[in-house]
Amino acid sequence: MSTEMNALWKRFRSFDVIGKRVLKSKVRELAFPSTSSMCPPSEKVKTKGRVKKSKGMKPDGYDSKKRQASQSKKHPSQSSHSSKNLLLRQFPDIIQPYIDDIFDVAADGNCGFRAIALLLGFGEECWSLVRKRLDQEIVSHVTPYDRLFTGRIKEVRDSLMISGLGVQPMDKWLSILDMGYVIATTYNIILVTFGLTFSMTFFPMRGSHSGSTKNGRICCIGFVNENHWVPLKMKDGFPMPDIAPGWKQYRTNEATSWAIAYTDRLQHWVYLLGRLSRVTQNPPTEPVNAMSLDEP
Repeated sequence: MSTEMNALWKRFRSFDVIGKRVLKSKVRELAFPSTSSMCPPSEKVKTKGRVKKSKGMKPDGYDSKKRQASQSKKHPSQSSHSSKNLLLRQFPDIIQPYIDDIFDVAADGNCGFRAIALLLGFGEECWSLVRKRLDQEIVSHVTPYDRLFTGRIKEVRDSLMISGLGVQPMDKWLSILDMGYVIATTYNIILVTFGLTFSMTFFPMRGSHSGSTKNGRICCIGFVNENHWVPLKMKDGFPMPDIAPGWKQYRTNEATSWAIAYTDRLQHWVYLLGRLSRVTQNPPTEPVNAMSLDEP
């Protein structure tokens, strides 16, 4: 055990204060199984039910939703319907029918990293390890990322560095237009983001597609309340939005296989946008179900 313990101590000393705290909690779990983990199971928010919240600072507008949730015991059907619509309305019409579940994470300026940690199976409290791993990825491949970020690599890295726990200032929030590429490449996943003002697909910048097209390789997050990231669970075969422009320009040749493997789903998104555009130009007399746009 001496070799393993020495390696563990060496790893512990290399972490920042937050990483040390997370590792310490894991060791404590092994030594004292009855204690709780810092990376608890996720708290799922069903789109058919009221919104459950993780502990932490809530973004703007959450107080009113909390009051609605507290009233759900008296008026369950009304609260259920309003919560579902409140969440789904913050995503494009064409993707709403494909959203299966919505999860929530603490809104403390780390929500984007919490969402990624949760989707990767680490638990949202392991957000600091995600920050650290992303920075390691950038440092290990400085040249391609410096080209991708057009000389802003120090600025991007600084956004990952934090001085301690607690609420983070805006310049430490997840900037998806920068970090989307790094997240997909670091964890060899497809990252898909949805929001009213932008929706985007990020493929790994290097490495070839393995041939698996299961949703398990796809992580989806949504942008709500103009300041908060939430993890999403999507239905199988959901359409995928346009590829991030930086990927097209700076990917390696072998990485092209990712886009080829998902061509049908990328084209499905374009098709639905076209159908929606035609419906908008010639509005029907009755409300249109977004799922019906799939029909010829």
